[in-house]
Amino acid sequence: MSVLKNLFKKDKVQQPQKRGVPSGKEELEEWMAAENFSRLPAPRGQEAFFKFLRGGSYDERVDINDVPVTAYGMDNAARGYQFWLKTEGVNLKSLFETYIVEEDTKLDEATEPYGELEKKKEKAGEVDDYVKVLKAKIKVPLDDKYKLFKDFLEEEAKKMK
Repeated sequence: MSVLKNLFKKDKVQQPQKRGVPSGKEELEEWMAAENFSRLPAPRGQEAFFKFLRGGSYDERVDINDVPVTAYGMDNAARGYQFWLKTEGVNLKSLFETYIVEEDTKLDEATEPYGELEKKKEKAGEVDDYVKVLKAKIKVPLDDKYKLFKDFLEEEAKKMK
């Protein structure tokens, strides 16, 4: 936990938009009010949770989605959260339909015969289904980590009083 003690430690020159660090008590309370990790406000609440999952390690210059999966502190929970965020709202079958199959919206480069495209679209649907199953499995341990995160935030709020 010694690494986590420095999680919200601020530099001498306070930077209100520093990633993973609340700009004040109001923002901290907003993060604490989230029902679960998936309800954290984007991007700052998400960055704080990601930083927590990584034991306080967060490169200020890199967005969550751009952190290499092999970077320091990227354990299974951090990778799971990154995966969750990267796949949130993504539906390959729908994208495939819109940009590759539908005549009036498809990309000019999408020139394969319709029958081949239909087969690929179905495989995209299988990937979508697998992602849903995987996210359901990831949710339980991330919700558990979020409870620890909320406890940590409560301790930080006491220090701000």
